Amino acid sequence: MKKTIAILLVLVIGMVGVWAEAATDSKVLNLSTTITAINQMIVTADDTDVVWADFGTLTSAYNTTGTAYTGLSDEENYNQDGIIAYIQARSNNRGGFKIDMTASPLTSTVGSDTEYIDFVAKCGAAQVTTLDGVVTVDTATIATITYDGSEMEILKEAITVNLTEELAQAADGTYTGSITFSYTAS
Repeated sequence: MKKTIAILLVLVIGMVGVWAEAATDSKVLNLSTTITAINQMIVTADDTDVVWADFGTLTSAYNTTGTAYTGLSDEENYNQDGIIAYIQARSNNRGGFKIDMTASPLTSTVGSDTEYIDFVAKCGAAQVTTLDGVVTVDTATIATITYDGSEMEILKEAITVNLTEELAQAADGTYTGSITFSYTAS
């Protein structure tokens, strides 16, 4: 009798598995994040790499008359490309970005008399020339950089000024001009 009960128990336990439904279940965890566009450019006085986490708190060098670059000299800039600053930029824009450069002549006006100091500004692939108070090359592209999908490209280029006439030969006065950089995300 004990054998019969044992056989019946084995059969009952085995049959429970036949009638029981297999347990299946699945859950989905959806993920989403938004990446903010980063389109940043700054002019720095030296070639030190910008700490990008601090980028929003930095001000470009030489951006106003009060902090204009005043270091032009015959020794550093006459007939040679003297470095005056650096431009640094980055973007995570899928289409990349480009930076164009324009310049305005170095001009000094005293009364009705206006004098000019001609120069060539260079940065990356761009070159802008002034001659007798006229910009002969209006706009030039420094670089066009495309985001490669894995790492944000960083542009860093020296900004140079080459005086095409000696400061020692220029008329007295305060001369002001500018080099302007235009950033365009693609």
